[in-house]
Parts: sequence; C-alpha cells; structure tokens
Amino acid sequence: MPKDNAKIEIQIAKEIDSLSHQSKPNISKTAREFNVPYNRLRNRWAGGQSLFMEAVSADGFMMLRWFEAIQTQEYLAVSDSGYMTDVLAFQWIQKFYEWTFRRTQGVK
Repeated sequence: MPKDNAKIEIQIAKEIDSLSHQSKPNISKTAREFNVPYNRLRNRWAGGQSLFMEAVSADGFMMLRWFEAIQTQEYLAVSDSGYMTDVLAFQWIQKFYEWTFRRTQGVK
C-alpha cells in the first residue's frame, strides 16, 4: 500500500474511474486490487471529499475532462493556496457584472 497520502489519493481517483465503469461496483475487491484503504475508497465513492487538495489533480487525471468542457465565456482562476481570496472574488464580481449588465432590466 502506498505510504504517502498524495499517492493514495491518486490511486483512489483511478479506482473511482474504474468503479464507474463496473456494472455492479465491488468496492472491497477494487480496494484490494489497487491496494488502497477500503474505508477511504468507500467514502470517496459515496461522494466524500479528499482531504488533500493538491493530490486531487496531481497527475492531471481528474481535471482533464472538466477542462475540456470549459466554454469560452467561462472564467477560471486559481490562487496560490487553492482557496478563494479577496482579489479572486473581486475579479469574479467584475466579470459577473460585465456579463450580466446588458441582460439586467430595471426601472429608469
């Protein structure tokens, strides 16, 4: 079993993909096959979040499909820490205002 939590999370991401292709997912068998903790895999399969933000897309596996679906009018930004900052929030508000200003109808 991988000793590093980041490596475990990468393996779990691969397992989730494997489980999604199974007609009758067997979490116990899959956990043994990929050599990761059963409880952690079961939690993630049930929709639980990873505690290791940096490991979720460490190998590009989880984010690839999501990035392919981004349209040109969508706005994507990240901070160095991975959390929301005042600067990012302000930039988002500016873009939101720019995109919705022409659609807003009000009393003059």
